Amino acid sequence: MPVILALDVGDAKIGAATGSTEVRLARPFTVWRSRGRARDAERIQQAACELGATVLLVGLPLQEDGAPSPQAERIRRYVEPIATDLELDLVFVDETYSTQDAQQHLIEGGSGRRRRQGLEDAAAAAVILQRYLDRLGAGEEQRA
Repeated sequence: MPVILALDVGDAKIGAATGSTEVRLARPFTVWRSRGRARDAERIQQAACELGATVLLVGLPLQEDGAPSPQAERIRRYVEPIATDLELDLVFVDETYSTQDAQQHLIEGGSGRRRRQGLEDAAAAAVILQRYLDRLGAGEEQRA
């Protein structure tokens, strides 16, 4: 049962979530400020070790036609060397509307505006991961 560390990579912050292919339930994990590839790699390694993760799942913003956006290409170039160095299996998935969905979940859960701002990136990572796990359950994705 692979444990998955999911990331929502932004320009300033990185949200992380975790889940497994067995339980198929994503949960927000943490958010950190992006401090460059070396420092981010350390944070990803710490999180992967703490969680026992063997898979790194990263959301990519796609254009309406499904093509990678310029930001998606930047994220791909940023995380590929990190995953290789840490020997984590790397999976990319579409993150379209994940932040909006996360905001809605937080509002429905009764989180105030200030609390939502602190949780938003980790909640978006959880949305990305949950979508992936749901597709796994429906047989639409290859197993991680």
